[in-house]
Amino acid sequence: MLDAAVELMVQKGSRASMMEVGRASGFSHGLVLARFGSKTGLVEAVIRHVQLGFTALVDRGSGGNGGLPRLTAIVNAFFDTAARPSSAQHCFYVLMGEAAGTDSHFREHFVKADQQLRSFVKRAFEEAIEGGEIKPEVSPVAMSALLAGMLRGASTQLLLDRNAFDVEDARAQVHFVLRSLSETKSK
Repeated sequence: MLDAAVELMVQKGSRASMMEVGRASGFSHGLVLARFGSKTGLVEAVIRHVQLGFTALVDRGSGGNGGLPRLTAIVNAFFDTAARPSSAQHCFYVLMGEAAGTDSHFREHFVKADQQLRSFVKRAFEEAIEGGEIKPEVSPVAMSALLAGMLRGASTQLLLDRNAFDVEDARAQVHFVLRSLSETKSK
């Protein structure tokens, strides 16, 4: 059911009806409602699905380590998924774009998802600072907002135009920024 809903929402956004999701998945409208409760429940399920997949990629990429390895894995996971987005990730961005509108029923869910991402990145910055991998004067709060914004913005650009920029060059530049946060100036 979730796969069918995702495919419909990539094409129709939140205009996809629960009845259409039922038809596309081969189940009844009632069963879709029983599983998700409402369209809001369905959107929450899509958000959770994307977040869990992203966290799993980061955990694999960092070897379960925090700090700089986790920051590196976050950057790599964003660029890997932006270069080859799944339908669920594409759906996430379609719905997030709608959530930015003035009359969105889903805004609070994307606000929460964005807060969770920034918190995830902030913890990695804090661990990197505590471990001496990042300069102590770096603000985890500000840098988590900046890094999350940079990565989400790059992902959005690639969804709009697959040829917007060279993914590997952009990845290398974000890693360069992270390295610059750990370097100390020689006197």
